[in-house]
Parts: sequence; structure tokens; C-alpha cells
Amino acid sequence: MVTLSTAELKAYVLELYDKMRPALEKDGISKDITVKFTDEIAKLWPCDFCYSDGEFYHYGSVGDFGDITSEKYDDLFELTYRIFRCQIEIITIERKSKIKGKPQDSRRIAFPKQIELMRLIGEEYAERLERELNKILEEYPYSDEPVIIQDGEQE
Repeated sequence: MVTLSTAELKAYVLELYDKMRPALEKDGISKDITVKFTDEIAKLWPCDFCYSDGEFYHYGSVGDFGDITSEKYDDLFELTYRIFRCQIEIITIERKSKIKGKPQDSRRIAFPKQIELMRLIGEEYAERLERELNKILEEYPYSDEPVIIQDGEQE
């Protein structure tokens, strides 16, 4: 059984998000969290949502065609980690588009920034993310070779 109501959950997540806000503003990113805290999923389209039903926390998304994916959590850390993992990916994609002279493998910029932002929320968030990103790099190491996309352009 979970302990926070949807309103309390929203307040908690926004409090954590506010820890990142100064770093985001320093990078020229003024982005609010994109998660909607409500159980009225039918009114959402498309977006991510989060709510508490008193037994579980629910986090998911409504896609462009009304398709709904959702997961249940009974652990507040697991839920907030998932939320911030997604939010920080969105933020670093936006940030990447503002950086000139970036290396070919954009993960060289994105991964350290993601860890830095997670560390602002809490050390346990950063450590978990770092472990996940290291696993990704073990399987898919950095590659600074130009990537050729459709029409022969380089990325």
C-alpha cells in the first residue's frame, strides 16, 4: 500500500524537480515537468500521467492514437526514478539541440549531464542512472564516427 495521495505525490515530485531548476536555467532550459498528475486518463492525449489509487502509484502515457501504457509501483523511489529518467532524457535532447560543435556521439554530452541532473535530486538517483548508462556503453560504446542518415547527410 502506498502512502501519498495524487496531490501529495505531485507536490513531492515537483519539489524534487525544483532541485534541478537552477541548473536547467543556467543551461538556458526553462522546461516544466511534462507529467500530468491525474487519474482521469481519458482526458489526456497525448502525455505522461501519474496518480495514486491508495494501493499503488501508476505511471504511464497516452500515445498519439489513444493507446495507453501504464505501470504500477509500490515503491516511491522506483516511481520517481522512472519519472525523472524520462524527464531528464527529454531535457538533454532539448539541450543537445542548443550546443554547437558537439562531438559525433551525442551521448558524450547527454550521459554526463543526465547524471549531473539526477545527482541534484539525490545521490541514489545518480548512482542508479550511472549503472544503467555504463551497461549501455558496455554493449554500445561511444562511436564518434559520422552517422550517415537518409539522403547521404551526416548527423
